[in-house]
Amino acid sequence: MEELKRNLGRRFYAEQQQRILDASPNRERLEAMPVNECVDQYVPEL
Repeated sequence: MEELKRNLGRRFYAEQQQRILDASPNRERLEAMPVNECVDQYVPEL
C-alpha cells in the first residue's frame, strides 16, 4: 500500500489520491462502482 501511495503522489492531487486509496482496498465498493467511474479515478485532474 505504501508503494501505491508513493506512486499516486507523483501523479495526482491529494484529494484524487484519497479517492483512489479509499476505493482500492475495498473490493465490494470497486465491484459496485460503474466502470466509467472506476476508470475516471485514474485520469489526472487538471
